[in-house]
Amino acid sequence: LAPGRARFGELLDLADHRVLDEVVATFFAAPHSYTGEDVVEIAMHGSPVLLEHAVRACCSAGARLAEPGEFTQRAFLSGSTSPACRSAGCWMAQVRAAVRIRAPASPPAAKPRAG
Repeated sequence: LAPGRARFGELLDLADHRVLDEVVATFFAAPHSYTGEDVVEIAMHGSPVLLEHAVRACCSAGARLAEPGEFTQRAFLSGSTSPACRSAGCWMAQVRAAVRIRAPASPPAAKPRAG
C-alpha cells in the first residue's frame, strides 16, 4: 500500500477463499499517523460476524488487539499529539485520579423504611 492512499480489497474466508466482504485499507506511514507509527486502517461493514472474522484473521497473521487507551498513550509518548492536546490529556488524567480518590469505596447502605 502506498502511504496515505486508500485501496479497495476483499475480506476472504481463508479456508475456501470465498469473498466475505468488501473493505478499504489505508496505510499511514510514520510519523504521519495518530500514534506517530506505521498504521494500517481497515474500513469494512459493521456485521459483528465479519468484524470478528477480520480480527481473528489479523491476529493469526501476527497482529494483536490494542489495550484500552493504547493509541492515545502511544501518540502521547511519541510526541505526535499537539502540546495543547498533551496538556489536556494530563489534565484529564489528573481529574480522573481525583475522582477515583474522592469516590466512595461502595455505595451507601439503604436505610430501612419506617412502617
